[in-house]
Amino acid sequence: MEAQQAMETNSYPESLNNPDAPVVRTLTRKQASEQLQISVSMLDLLTKKGRIRVCKIGRRRVYLPSFLEEFCERAAETKAA
Repeated sequence: MEAQQAMETNSYPESLNNPDAPVVRTLTRKQASEQLQISVSMLDLLTKKGRIRVCKIGRRRVYLPSFLEEFCERAAETKAA
């Protein structure tokens, strides 16, 4: 009985079972660098410096499109100032 209760509490969030939930698209390092039109090594450097946010999933690093938009907006503000 306890094992079944533990299994129920560790179940996937309801949003994963909901077909109407929004799908979050992620980008690989290569895709993100291509979108920003920079090299992968430059993307790595900007990520290491904290200028571009990144999500870690296991050993992989993935980028959300919103992270790249934030970076571009900050870069534009800096350039305009």
